[in-house]
Amino acid sequence: MRYFFLLLLGIVAVSCNEDDCNGNLVCTEEFRTVLITVVDTDGESVTLDSFTATNLDTETAIDLESVPGLDSYPIADDSMLNEIPRGGQRIEFVGILNGEEVIREIYVVGHDCCHVILLEGNTTVELSL
Repeated sequence: MRYFFLLLLGIVAVSCNEDDCNGNLVCTEEFRTVLITVVDTDGESVTLDSFTATNLDTETAIDLESVPGLDSYPIADDSMLNEIPRGGQRIEFVGILNGEEVIREIYVVGHDCCHVILLEGNTTVELSL
């Protein structure tokens, strides 16, 4: 009976730690961003006029700016690590080109206790222009 109790205690301890991020992690110092790249059917980069990213689970706008000269659009970064649950939240990306909505995609972004990570969605969106 004693061995059964110890085995049960061990299983409970391991299962409790799977979802928790503790202070004993060894993380890299790099700052990560989940980026969406937009291309045309030839694979050439497309520069959007504007874009928005919205956390659908909290109904809040995500205020991240794209890097000038880089045709990629951020939907989440490590500054949001404490706001996004490890299991993920839905983020909607909307892209505008020539005054029209050309992209509306939903992504699921979570984290691995160190950095934000994309859990669902394609980071390259192809437009037929």
